[in-house]
Formats: sequence, structure tokens, C-alpha cells
Amino acid sequence: MSFSEISEGKLQARFLIVRLPDRSTGDSNDSRTRSLGTKPITMSKVIVKGRVAVVVDIYIYLLLWFAYDLHVFRPQNDTPTMINYAPHLTIAYLEARQIFSQHVSQIIRLIPKKKFIEFEWTIGPIPKTVKNGRFYGQEIFTRYQTKIKTNGIFYTDSNGRQLLQRKRNFNIDYNYQETDSIPSNMYPVNTVGILKDDDDSLAIMIDRSQSGGSIVDGTFDLLLHRRDFYDDRKGVDEPLNELGNDGRG
Repeated sequence: MSFSEISEGKLQARFLIVRLPDRSTGDSNDSRTRSLGTKPITMSKVIVKGRVAVVVDIYIYLLLWFAYDLHVFRPQNDTPTMINYAPHLTIAYLEARQIFSQHVSQIIRLIPKKKFIEFEWTIGPIPKTVKNGRFYGQEIFTRYQTKIKTNGIFYTDSNGRQLLQRKRNFNIDYNYQETDSIPSNMYPVNTVGILKDDDDSLAIMIDRSQSGGSIVDGTFDLLLHRRDFYDDRKGVDEPLNELGNDGRG
């Protein structure tokens, strides 16, 4: 494995590149092959003025679900599937371009004279997933994983006007009982989501309203795109299957 960097002035982003063995000749019982295969290409450090400001790993995940949960956002299980453990990575001037699959890609960009890092994702068309003769919907989201000690606390904005503290698996108005950990902990994010502790903080600013939350300590998830093939019988009477201009979803 090796490292590559993109930098602009005092701001640097460092990428960990994992060289995977040839899967066609590798021994599936070789523990080294398995351990390498679980390591994604990721941005591992953000360095400001020579100091490691925050350690961030970026993953893009997929959740599958079958019918009747279009509005509740209740997946088949709480464990997401990483779309690609080792996306194709191209390092260019001030940019790193990741290709996870034919329908998921991302550009990580340093803006000259700016003190932030820009993530530009492109998703679609979302393919149809068929299991046992049934179409399964897809929820594609990105996870920013840090070493920040959040202890279940994170922050989201309220219509871009104020920040609200959120606490995982808690509601101030009633005695919370955990039944669906994902839909119970996702909130509207219009401008920013924040993780912080006494030493570090991470602010994720977005240019469109998304669903977001911290399902696991030290992480912040943003729902990027979704597609569903069935109505969930909650009043809309239609699936979430928008085909777009090209007619491919």
C-alpha cells in the first residue's frame, strides 16, 4: 500500500491507496488476501498548517429493502454493504477521482485559497436489483468516519437558521424504545451536519437538503440517492421510481 497527497497552500488531503492482489489467482483461504480486500481507498488525513486537523474515512454504502418502507426508510437490515472496497483512484492536480461502480463516482477537490475540501458525487442510473424474482429498492449513502468521540451526540441545522443538538436513540418528549435504529436517527439536513468533541470537530456543509444522522459514534451519514419499485401503502399510491431524462433511473 502507499500514500498520495493533493495539496493547496497549507491544506493537504492524504489518500491511502491499497494494492489488492489478483483475485483470480489469490487463495480465498489466505487471511492476508481477506484483510487487504476489506480496506478501501480512502482519504485518511486532512492536514492544516502541518497539523493533522482530522482523520476522515469516506465510504459509499448501499442499503437494500423490499417494498412497504418508502417513507419509513427501514432497510432489510442495519448493516450496509460497501459498494466497492477498492474503487479506481486517479490523482490529478488538486483532485482525486474515485470510481466505485458504473453508477457511483466521486471527486474530492481542494479549492485554491479555500479552507475546506469539496466532495462532488455522481450517482445514477441506479440499476434494478433482483433477488428471488423480486425487485429491491436501493438506498445509497456516504459515511464520513472519524475518530471524534461523539458519544451519541451530533448536530444538524434547522432550516439553515440554527443548530440543534441530536442524541442517538433519544427523544426529549417520550421514553424512547429502540425498534428501528436507522429511521429513528435520521434527520433533515439543509445546510450542515456537525461532529465534535473537546479536541476536534468536523462540519459537513451541503448544497441541497438531504437526510443525515450519526448511526455509529464518530460517523456522519448522508443519504445521496434512492430508488424504489413498489408503493408502501402510506398514501402516495406510487413507487419512488423516477427514470430521469435518459429514462434509465
